Amino acid sequence: MTQMHRIFVYGSLRAGGFNSHLMDGAEFLGEMTIEGFRMYSLGAFPMIRRTGEPEHQVVGEVYLVSEGLRDRLDRLEGHPEWYRREEVAPGVEGYVYQHPAGSLVKSGDWRKR
Repeated sequence: MTQMHRIFVYGSLRAGGFNSHLMDGAEFLGEMTIEGFRMYSLGAFPMIRRTGEPEHQVVGEVYLVSEGLRDRLDRLEGHPEWYRREEVAPGVEGYVYQHPAGSLVKSGDWRKR
């Protein structure tokens, strides 16, 4: 039996994003807002950084993904050098950027930037 993982996506992997096709085969679990993070724009795609402040929120989607898909997402995100996969909510992992950069996306929602 393949181990499954809950993954939070917030940019190009969201439904309608230019990398959303990579989520084919994953089970959409719903929209989610995580607290304690801020979103920044790197131009064509976003990144998030942990602030620990509950009023800082990021909007995204949660998917149930296989071990194989999670490995492919790790490669796409440059885990652990560029984005590090870590727990962003209880039982949910997401990709957090490791380098200071970008301009703040005040809404915390990539679609509303």
